[in-house]
Amino acid sequence: MTLDKVRKHIAATVLGVLLMGTAAGQARAAGPSGPAVPPPAPAATQTAPASSAATEETTARETQYGQRETQSPQAADFKGGAVGIFIGGSTIAVVLLLVLLIILL
Repeated sequence: MTLDKVRKHIAATVLGVLLMGTAAGQARAAGPSGPAVPPPAPAATQTAPASSAATEETTARETQYGQRETQSPQAADFKGGAVGIFIGGSTIAVVLLLVLLIILL
């Protein structure tokens, strides 16, 4: 085998492994394919926990937010700050894969 053929085989293998990995990831993200199991029925002895403390805390936060909002009316005119571009890990992986394929082929 020549060096050119070896490069093509390596590139094809890498591409195949990456494509199989994404298919497996999509299958996991789709969830189980078996029949859905209904959730267990709640027992008659179980009661809902008292959530008055959580409700009071939420109400207190809402009140504080309302007070801060009335103290700064310019907050209603907020237009947003700088515009940014986020390049995630998958984007970098795809770009590196394309560069690798271009170099090897």
